[in-house]
Amino acid sequence: MRTLVDFIALLAPPPRGTGEFGETGSARGARVFRDLACAACHVPSFRTGGRPAARPDLPQPSSVRALLDQNIAPYSDFLLHDMGPTLDDQVSLGVAQTSEYRTPPLWGLRFREHLLLHDGRANNIEQAILFHDGEAAGSRARYLNLPAEDRKALIEFLKTL
Repeated sequence: MRTLVDFIALLAPPPRGTGEFGETGSARGARVFRDLACAACHVPSFRTGGRPAARPDLPQPSSVRALLDQNIAPYSDFLLHDMGPTLDDQVSLGVAQTSEYRTPPLWGLRFREHLLLHDGRANNIEQAILFHDGEAAGSRARYLNLPAEDRKALIEFLKTL
C-alpha cells in the first residue's frame, strides 16, 4: 500500500499547454479568471507543507521530501463549497451536504474538456461555468455579462491548464 501511495504522490502534475491565442490570449483569460473571482475557490497556486502529513489509513506519514515545501498550481483550494440547487444531486458523501462539492483541481483540464463536473453533465467548459450556482453564482453572473471576446479569452486560458 505504501508503495502505491508514494507512486501516485510522485506523479508529476500535467504540464501547462498553449492555446490558439498564444501567451497574450492566455494572459487576458487569466485576468478574466481573477476578475470573475474564479480564483477564490480555484486557487491558482500555493505551497505544500514543510512537514510530512499523517494519514489515518497509513501506519506512518509519507516521508517523500520532494513533495514538501513546494509551489504547486492545482487551481483548487480542495475545500467543500455549496454549489446551490443547480448541482444538488441529493447524494451526500461524508460530511458534505447534497449541494456541496470539493473544488476539483483544474490542472489537466485541457485533457478532459468534456463530461465535466462531478456527474459529467457539462459537455464543455462553458456549460460547466453556467452550472455553477450557490457560492459561485456571482462569478457565473459576471461571466454572463462579459463581452464575447473576454468569454473566449477565459475559455482559451482554461484550455491551457
